[in-house]
Amino acid sequence: MKKNENIIIVCNTVYQIMVAVQLRYYFFQADKVDIVVSNHMSNSFTIAENIRKTHYFDNVIYIKNKKYILKENCLFYTLRLFFNKIKESLKNYAIIKRQINTDCHYNHLCVSNISIFTILLYFKLAKKHNIRLSIFEDGFATYCNSFKNSDKASFIHKILNPKGMLGAAEQLFLFNPHLLEWNFEANTIAIPKFSNDNIIVKQILNKIFQFDTIKDNYSKIKYLFLEESFFADGFKVNDVDIVQKISKKTNINDVFVKLHPRNDTNRFKPLGIKTNVNFEIPWELIILNQDISKVTLITISSSAALTPFLIFNIPVKSISLLKILEKKPGNMNGELGVFMQKIYDTYPNIFLSPTTEKEFLDLLE
Repeated sequence: MKKNENIIIVCNTVYQIMVAVQLRYYFFQADKVDIVVSNHMSNSFTIAENIRKTHYFDNVIYIKNKKYILKENCLFYTLRLFFNKIKESLKNYAIIKRQINTDCHYNHLCVSNISIFTILLYFKLAKKHNIRLSIFEDGFATYCNSFKNSDKASFIHKILNPKGMLGAAEQLFLFNPHLLEWNFEANTIAIPKFSNDNIIVKQILNKIFQFDTIKDNYSKIKYLFLEESFFADGFKVNDVDIVQKISKKTNINDVFVKLHPRNDTNRFKPLGIKTNVNFEIPWELIILNQDISKVTLITISSSAALTPFLIFNIPVKSISLLKILEKKPGNMNGELGVFMQKIYDTYPNIFLSPTTEKEFLDLLE
């Protein structure tokens, strides 16, 4: 591993920030490291300011490049999508030119998302210096074949580099390299799992995301249902009905729903089901601070149910209801859903995957 590098890390999600902190601690302590924080996440400006106050990174660069998502049913979708891509490219190029000093001899770029911004930034830096490129994971979607396929999907790739970003990358940082479904031709590096014993990382993350403000106590919950963004995305899923059946089968006081932050309606409150108060504290940080080893996680397909075991090495019981659904919602109908199910089938003693509703309700006994 090269040392005394000048590194720039780009983060679009709270999870990516957590991974960036972990990478800094285990791999980049002897280096100068700047972090780019985008407004893709809620409360992003405050998060960027909190990172700056920790002095853990040498510089914090806050950018506003959140893109407008075009709905596929709009008039002249293909044409409008093309012009949106042009507009997005020009906007990101201006941000790079205005806010990122490409003359300061960055020689290592770390990204998680392969986007117009990261592509433009990489080729802007590569024009001026010898730049190394590393990819670090952004949850379990990184492990799927679709991640590699999407690398060559954009017209920006075809213009700047037909081989794509993955062809230029020298390193791939993953918590679970053995789960990777596609072939990475360069160096794959295992990230050490998050641990409560690492006091430095824990304290830094708690300051960044203001964990001391949390009002929810997950350690005393018996059944925790992890809501997903299907409702916000317009997919019909009978998750409310499922939670109601859980409360009738067990005890309503034993059931707790962790609401998805993008669902702006609490559909479980009319049932009398307890739900979380805090939305901006990452699930991974809750696991790092609270003992959830005795909690049973229930979800349709949320990767959050896999996180305790695969990212923290804590064998928390989890039940996935993906097999019960006749029609899989959203991206669960594709490669990601197949991948998630494969993980459940690989660890059957930890991850339970009933095939019928009766089988699921019997598990609760």
